[in-house]
Amino acid sequence: MDTRTERRPRGAWPVVATLIAVVLPAAACRGETAAWDEPAIDTWSYVNGFGGGSRLLTPSFGGIGIDEETNEFLENGASGPARLGSMLLAFETDDLIEVELDAGRYAIESVTVTARLQSGSTASVPYEDQPITTAGLLDEALNGGITWGQPMELFGVGFREGYEGFALGPDQTGQRFAESTPVYSGAGASYVAYPVVGGGGSVYADVSNSLTGGFSATTPDETTTPFDATPWALGEAPLTPGAAVPNDTTFSFDIDLAQPGVVDYLQRSLAEGAVGFFLSSVHPASQPGSPSGDAYPQWYAKEAIGIYAGAEAATLSIDYTILPIPGDYDADGAVDSADYDAWTAAYGSTVATPGLGADGNADGVVDAADYALWRDAHDAVEAIAVPEPTAGVYALAGVATVSFCVGTCFFSSPRGPRE
Repeated sequence: MDTRTERRPRGAWPVVATLIAVVLPAAACRGETAAWDEPAIDTWSYVNGFGGGSRLLTPSFGGIGIDEETNEFLENGASGPARLGSMLLAFETDDLIEVELDAGRYAIESVTVTARLQSGSTASVPYEDQPITTAGLLDEALNGGITWGQPMELFGVGFREGYEGFALGPDQTGQRFAESTPVYSGAGASYVAYPVVGGGGSVYADVSNSLTGGFSATTPDETTTPFDATPWALGEAPLTPGAAVPNDTTFSFDIDLAQPGVVDYLQRSLAEGAVGFFLSSVHPASQPGSPSGDAYPQWYAKEAIGIYAGAEAATLSIDYTILPIPGDYDADGAVDSADYDAWTAAYGSTVATPGLGADGNADGVVDAADYALWRDAHDAVEAIAVPEPTAGVYALAGVATVSFCVGTCFFSSPRGPRE
């Protein structure tokens, strides 16, 4: 399987907070907000699409059929998946957030994506704020047809056919997906990028055909039966379910960080300098201005700004904290004997700002607990003996306790081996 979600960040030091039994107190954490007012890449994902990343509008719709003999969904392939028309978004994050750190040092507190919807016909899309299930969609299809009351969904992005990630961020080695890359440029007009949900670690599932079954980029035999896939976010607007969505309505997608694999995906993305999302819906396929008067949901791309009066590009906002390397008391990016020397020199002193210098646990005092923190961090990256304090200090270190975070500061576990 060749997906972007399997790649590992290239941090210089594989020091991860959960390798030591300590969490810094909230006073040592400084939260930041980074925001982007347009994506670096926003392209229409559709096998028969034209224009790709140069399009002004990117419609979203499904391509779902029923087998009249079995009353089950027809399986879909890699060139015509159930989530047929989508919007692929990618933001280059290395302009605002430091890259190539160990992924576990990115403490992510919230992530929000917005996108603005335009209706391409006289009919309006009914607002829906609940997820769909395979059983519920099949029931709709068998009892009058799939309705226009479908939710707007946001997923992560995986890659296949040799692509290793976006043409964004500091690492441009290998085959990269750019604004001009056709999503359906794989063998037999198959897709090279696809929406995913996570199962934890580097295990991610292609959800292109989760509703109907069929081709899957992430299973050993490249096929899947139908399964329920919970989106990482559903589009929200200040509307009552069932109400008509007005033209030029902005949807907010607040990513559910509690879902398996989501934080891991975001941490790796920030380490690499780019984060991507698929915006999908399975509305019935139609055409703007069709005689039937069907609704036609389509999203503004950044190219539409200045062309359409109500156009707005998709945006991204991330609340995060970059966690310090535990035990790095001289702030040189490494946990080594120089940090022990810094602790020895400062032992017994107080600090003006908790968490500075050798006050590793941010309690305002440089003491044996800070030595224990450095020792455990050093052991995590060096398979050699560490220097021990004098007997008196060592006795204190043996009974030292460690402060735990009571705020939003936390450490995240690594997923899988590091390169």
